[in-house]
This record gives sequence, structure tokens and C-alpha cells, in this order.
Amino acid sequence: MSVALPEDLALLLALARARSASDLHLGAGAPPHLRRNGTLIPLESGPIPSESLESFLGRLLDDQTRARLEHDGEVDAVIADTPGGRVRVWAGRSESGPVLVVRLLPPLVPTLEDLHAPFAVRGLAGLREGLVLLTGTAGAGKTTTQAALVDAINRAGGRHVMSVEDPVEIRHVPLGGPITQRQVGRDTESLAQGLRSALRADPDVLVVGEVRDGETLGLALQAAGSGLLVLATLHAPSAPGAVERVLSLFPLERRESAREALAGCLAAAVHQRLLPARNEGRVACFSVMLGTTAVRAAIRDGQERQLGALMDIGRGQGMLPADDDFARLRDSELLPPETREDEATGNTARLRTGRV
Repeated sequence: MSVALPEDLALLLALARARSASDLHLGAGAPPHLRRNGTLIPLESGPIPSESLESFLGRLLDDQTRARLEHDGEVDAVIADTPGGRVRVWAGRSESGPVLVVRLLPPLVPTLEDLHAPFAVRGLAGLREGLVLLTGTAGAGKTTTQAALVDAINRAGGRHVMSVEDPVEIRHVPLGGPITQRQVGRDTESLAQGLRSALRADPDVLVVGEVRDGETLGLALQAAGSGLLVLATLHAPSAPGAVERVLSLFPLERRESAREALAGCLAAAVHQRLLPARNEGRVACFSVMLGTTAVRAAIRDGQERQLGALMDIGRGQGMLPADDDFARLRDSELLPPETREDEATGNTARLRTGRV
């Protein structure tokens, strides 16, 4: 979507980019806030009147998007023409009035090198089939990592990459092979419908926006099981925890078949957390669980509790526990010296000061 931005919003976006913010929050009756390095910071400004924010939305959203907002009470959209590049907007209603959250998207397609991704993550771009789950909390950079993997596949060439996204956040220009990016609500009715159509479009790589339901996940498993490489994002607390999260999206009567399908096609589960970088911005700390024979057997047998231990003993097969990647980031001086390991791994039970 391309619109003429209100001047006051354009100034706020320019300020957000100048201050290296990731998000701009606007709510009726509150001052604007910027999110920098994961923390919300209020701007030195008075509260935004509800009528001013209504005017923002009236000028910012096109007719179709405004209609969806009025009908559903909330809407997601990507806007192309803003100072510094594309943004994703979420607009909704609240008790105090309208709310607008603007995510500032990277002006250039990120590369795996830009993300300081470890070898265990970079190697995933060379996979030819199977399901790769990119997991983490909201705002952890899953979509950015997914885009960087697509960029690596794109540069290598020889494969048709097709995505189904809601909405399309980062645009890719074909470099070594065709890239087809489809947006839910514009190019296809739903994520599930887009995936069904994709299977008939001769893709080699299928890129799925955030998976939220069993129908979408079932189609992703079907595609991965048929010989495609599928890259999908998913909210999960850890790489091993992605298995439990996947199964929880299916009703009880379908979980055993879903377990069998996941065990048959899982290539990797990646988890990431964003940490403050030493100089500016944030850097991702990764963990990677590969779909080895032992991992797939544990999934098939319902032994998810073994997956953490399998990661620890699977380093020689390319597994990457989060504490190992924390050590890599620390040794590369990408983190402030005071960063604690539990901030990177989520493990408050054990803190280590050196590599073991």
C-alpha cells in the first residue's frame, strides 16, 4: 500500500529512524513512545488527542484498509512510501480511543552476515527439503532471520522461492531464480488458501508467514513432507519447545498424526533472543536443534523432554545450544561485557562466566 503520509506522522517516523528505534507507538491520550533496544521510551511531547489520531488514521489508511479496521476493530498493513522506507502498521481500537503501532522495516534486505548469524544458521540456506521452524517471542527478529535465509537462497540461485505472508514486510528482488511473494488479503484469501495454491505453482522453497493455527501448520508439514524446503515462523519458548508448540496447535484427535508428520520432515528448529549490542542496536543469540535421526525418533516416541539433552550431545552434528552462541557473541565482542548468560539463554538456574 502506498499513501501520502500526514506531515506530523512523517516527522515522527523520521525521528524514530534517526534514533534507531524499531517501533513507534501512538495511543489516544498518551505521548508518543519509541522502542529502542527493546525498551519503550516516551517522547517529550504532550498526550495525543483522540481526534488527532483519528485524523492520522483517516489520512494514513486507504479505503479498503479503513473498511477492515471499522469491520474488525483492528488491521495490519504495510506502507511503502515513508521517510527511510517501508513500515508495517497495526491500527486498532481501545477503550481510550484509537491505537497505532508502526514497525520500521529495514530499508535493505538483511543478510546473514548483517545479522552475525552463526554457521549453524547460515548452513540452513543450503537445505533442499524439510521444515525449518524459526521461533522466538514477539519482536525477537524471526521475520528478519527468515528474510536473510531467503536472501541467501536467492543469491545462490536455481530455485523458485514462493512466500505467503500477512503482510509482505520485506521485498526481495530475484537474483538467481524466480521469487513470488503473495500477500494475504490482497493476492490470496488466507494463509491456508495461499499454501494450497503454492503447492501447484512448482516452488522449491516455500516461505510461510507466522503460523497461528493447525490448518496452516498441517499444510506446511504436507509441503515439507513432499520434498520442499519450508521456512516458517512460530512463537515458541525454545528450539525444543517448538515441538510442543507445534503439537498444541492441533486438536487432540489429530496430534498423533501431526507428531508423525513432524518427525518425518523436521529439518531444524531455530530459536533466537535479541540482546543489546556492544555499540548500537541489538544482536540475536541463536540456538539450533537439527532434525537428526535421534531428534526425530524422540519426537515420534513422545519423548520431547530428551530434546534438550540431544542438543547438548549433538554439537558434533551441527547442533547449537544457546549458551554456545552466547559465548561466540561474547568472544567476538558483539555484546557489552556486563551481559549475563541467562539474558541470552533464558536459563536463570545456571550462570557461567567462561566456555566449557
